[in-house]
Amino acid sequence: MRTGALSNTAIAAAALIGLASPAVAQDGSDWFVHIGPAQLTLADGADVRAGGAPLAGAGIDTDPQYTGVVEIGRFVAPNVAVALTLGGPPLAKIDGTGTLEGLGRLGNVRYGPGALTVQFHPMRSGRVQPYVGAGVTYMHIFSTKDAALSDIEVNDDIGPLIQGGVQYFFSEKTGIFVDVKKGWLRTEATASLGTVPIDADLKLDPLVVNAGLAFRF
Repeated sequence: MRTGALSNTAIAAAALIGLASPAVAQDGSDWFVHIGPAQLTLADGADVRAGGAPLAGAGIDTDPQYTGVVEIGRFVAPNVAVALTLGGPPLAKIDGTGTLEGLGRLGNVRYGPGALTVQFHPMRSGRVQPYVGAGVTYMHIFSTKDAALSDIEVNDDIGPLIQGGVQYFFSEKTGIFVDVKKGWLRTEATASLGTVPIDADLKLDPLVVNAGLAFRF
């Protein structure tokens, strides 16, 4: 697993924010914070193999997961910001579908979502302020729990991400926001079904819908 990637992402964000300080616009607020609940929906794509042979019709299913998310950003140019987003580790409960449906719950995975984006804010004045962004998303696996499958392991992954949102400020420093992020994550998983080794290529491609309070300072 690429367990050091999350810390590397945070270091990169801090470096970008710090080094860009001279370019920050003098009018308006340099820093902003978004905080609130988020819904994460995974694509649940899986190519499953049993003993190295494709398992026809086998798939996985997860319900949407919910967590708290915080995004911290700083403007590095009049209309450009760099932002780091981190979420509390949600729990993905994985059920079998197709030829795996009879097994029921395959296992649980607790993971940590994160993103590093560069955002374009076309309007920094007025109450309504839309923005778009692009960058990378990272998934770190904290733990797994066996059910029908045993010895479950899922690799960390990093991939591209796009973002869009809007803020509404009802005072100089405080407002609300709605944000949507779409990431592309592909990873591998291994497990055992009795004495049979199971492995799968996973297509997760998370969709994250987030809303809450916006602060600028």
